[in-house]
Amino acid sequence: MQVDLALLADYAAVTQENKFVVAGIFDAILSGEIPITHPHMALALQVRIVAGEDTAHRVKVSLVDADGNDVIPPLEASVSGDRSVADKDATFKLVLNLDNVNFQAEGSYSFHIFLDGRFEHRVPLQVRKAPQSREP
Repeated sequence: MQVDLALLADYAAVTQENKFVVAGIFDAILSGEIPITHPHMALALQVRIVAGEDTAHRVKVSLVDADGNDVIPPLEASVSGDRSVADKDATFKLVLNLDNVNFQAEGSYSFHIFLDGRFEHRVPLQVRKAPQSREP
């Protein structure tokens, strides 16, 4: 199993045709004040079960700070491929909608993606205080 796509956006959804619809891809949050509670973000993730692999798998996503501390509790899901087509890859599109995530400090954060217990991919996120504008 592998990660084909992982990104952070303002909005993400999966259509009936199994296509991603994504808007506002970002890797940084700027705020006038820290700490900040970010109102909404979506992690779009596509994983692939490669032909010939077991069909049942676990996906775990953690949002961690620069010290590796969890910002939110880890999120876990199970995915299963269709055993009738074991000779073909199977892809799964997942959207994790996260509301009101609290960031206590400026710095580097990241979403860590684990597949079947092994670290597979990282989506970085910077949280920074916005520069103050100077009045004329």
